[in-house]
Order: sequence, then C-alpha cells, then structure tokens
Amino acid sequence: MWIVFALLAAMVSATVVTLSKAGIKNVPPSLAFAVQSVLIILVAWGAVLWQGLLPEIGKIERKSWIFLLVAGVLTGTSSLLTFRALSMGDASRVSPLTNTALVF
Repeated sequence: MWIVFALLAAMVSATVVTLSKAGIKNVPPSLAFAVQSVLIILVAWGAVLWQGLLPEIGKIERKSWIFLLVAGVLTGTSSLLTFRALSMGDASRVSPLTNTALVF
C-alpha cells in the first residue's frame, strides 16, 4: 500500500511544482512560499483534528521533537531554495534537480 501513497505523492508533487512556478510569476519567492505554508499548516492540522490525534501531541518524546523540529527547519529551507530556483529557472529543469535528494 505504501507504493500507492508514494506514487500519489509524486504526482501531487509534480503538480505543485507546475502550480508554484505559475504562482510566483509576479510574486517574490519568499512571499509565495509564506502563502503556501499557511495553507500547508491548515491542511496538516486539519488532518490531525480529523483523525482525532491532537491528544497524542503530549506523548511525543523529546528526541522525536528534536528530530521533527530540525526536519521542519530543513524542509522550510529546502522549500525557500526551491521557490528561489523556480523564480529563476524553468520548472522542467528545477524539479529534477530538487528531486535528487535520494542521491545525497
């Protein structure tokens, strides 16, 4: 089942790149990312509430918090860099490079 979710994520990711490129045409990359981030937060916390997982937040261990916070900072940094690259280059050239993460 994980393969289905991975393939769906890849399809959605490809769509996001195309829409982001169109969206930053006349918008500074950092501002575009900030707008998109607000919606990401709403969707993520909406899923938590929908699934009734809010009480679980108190059960997250300290070590997990550290990993999640560092990963969050790196995700934000990666997204800012991606938006900057999209503002300067073609999505068809930027996207394959940003998806080489598995190489590193």
